[in-house]
Amino acid sequence: VAAVAVAGVCTVLGVLTLLTVPTPRAPATAEPPGGKSRSRRALGPLADGRVRVLLGITAFDMLAFGCIVVGVSAAAASGGNPGLSGVLLGAYSVGAVVSALGYGMRHREARPRRQLVTFHTASAVLLVATGVAPGLVLAGVALLAVGLVSGPRDTLHQIVLGEVAPPRQRTEAFAWMSTFMWVGNGIGTAVAGQLVTWNEGDHTTTFLAAAAAA
Repeated sequence: VAAVAVAGVCTVLGVLTLLTVPTPRAPATAEPPGGKSRSRRALGPLADGRVRVLLGITAFDMLAFGCIVVGVSAAAASGGNPGLSGVLLGAYSVGAVVSALGYGMRHREARPRRQLVTFHTASAVLLVATGVAPGLVLAGVALLAVGLVSGPRDTLHQIVLGEVAPPRQRTEAFAWMSTFMWVGNGIGTAVAGQLVTWNEGDHTTTFLAAAAAA
């Protein structure tokens, strides 16, 4: 109950902080010559193939994250220290926050496709390493490394989505991103829960599923 209360307070503080930020006013963007077909208007940003690809990638990434959350809980329980699941997830989160801030402050030069392939490949390898790590300490180190890769990867997703989405549909594109994220997360946690049950509490297959999603 205390943990949920702290999470609620943090959420309220975050919203209040957001409300103090001035709202940027973007200049009006003219419609392209010829307008759009009715079907493309109905689909909104989903009519753009690049947007669809990015949303699909996001769904798979969150599917992997759902597997990670369940896998960490199972790993901590099987290791005899269920309370350490929060510490392990904290290691992942610290890596993600630090690396995302660092990536966001630097000038991006390489092509997004190449970077995304690199980040996802590294994620898959590190998730396999997490699943087979002997002991919770090494698993925590591996999760920290996963977070260090996940931070810039997720940041790049949002940067590229903002670049490729039509200017008048950018807000809708990010709304779709949230939808795809949480659908993927829900599927990931459900799949991981079944894997843990079928394997009598073993977490290895859960991390292998996360690697496959990556």
